[in-house]
Amino acid sequence: MKGTGGALGGGGRTGAAGACCCICCCEGSGSGCGVGVVLGSNYEKWLRDNAPKADIRTYDDDATRDQDLLSGRIDAVINDRLVAAERVKQYQGKLAAAGQPFAPQNQGIALRKGNPELLAALNKAIDDLRADGTLAKISNKWFGSDVTK
Repeated sequence: MKGTGGALGGGGRTGAAGACCCICCCEGSGSGCGVGVVLGSNYEKWLRDNAPKADIRTYDDDATRDQDLLSGRIDAVINDRLVAAERVKQYQGKLAAAGQPFAPQNQGIALRKGNPELLAALNKAIDDLRADGTLAKISNKWFGSDVTK
């Protein structure tokens, strides 16, 4: 999950701010109902590619998927680690993140090609924020940990 953060657009840096994470219902139905993912998401693709025998349930939105998890119609969902942490907090102990994060996902800033000055300025600003510790402080404030690593 090591990443550098930064700008994209004709050769910029990328960073892994998130990785897939499994969230399970603490009460658990034990029924083997399956894993919920949003239809067409990276999580659905990852699950189909890496766990083809899983009972995959697709949803149009996170809210419906989460309600099925809470009600026991599915046993787990897959989301990035930042969303997983927020969901665990939001549902006050009814959900738990399970296992270690997997499948790193790179994050970045999209820029129109052909503007090397802006790309260089953004990369420099991010490098400066990282070097003086500001980027880690911002991450800790908003995410409770340094997700820029």
